Amino acid sequence: MPETFYGPWSITVAECDEMTLPGAVLLQSFVITGSDTADARYAVPPHSSPATAPLVVVEGERWQIALEWKFSGDTEWQSPVAENRSTDFVAGQGLTVTLDSHKPPGSFIGPYYLGMTLSCVCHDPATNPIATGNPYDFTLPEG
Repeated sequence: MPETFYGPWSITVAECDEMTLPGAVLLQSFVITGSDTADARYAVPPHSSPATAPLVVVEGERWQIALEWKFSGDTEWQSPVAENRSTDFVAGQGLTVTLDSHKPPGSFIGPYYLGMTLSCVCHDPATNPIATGNPYDFTLPEG
């Protein structure tokens, strides 16, 4: 199921596991639609990490991202059974949404299959104000 975002964001692959079966390799991708700058399918190589995967910068008033998978040789991309979406505010980074896919439906892939995890960071200054110093003084008076 596509997730909807608003405004400027950057997308990085936090993790992408590999699964090879006799005669088939699990392929994973994410698809961006409705953006001003980045509509495309982005194939995610197995064992991708933030250090090896490209950074995708997305801008647009309202756009969507969908996680997908298929086995090599298949013609149709499929949506994961479920997606876990978590939201956090990371100091120095800002509003961060993590999208994590689970093992494909009806598959016989073992319980250790983790799928793909994307980290989406908001770049809207109204959402991520410039960080200021700590306004509270926690020092104890002498004496």
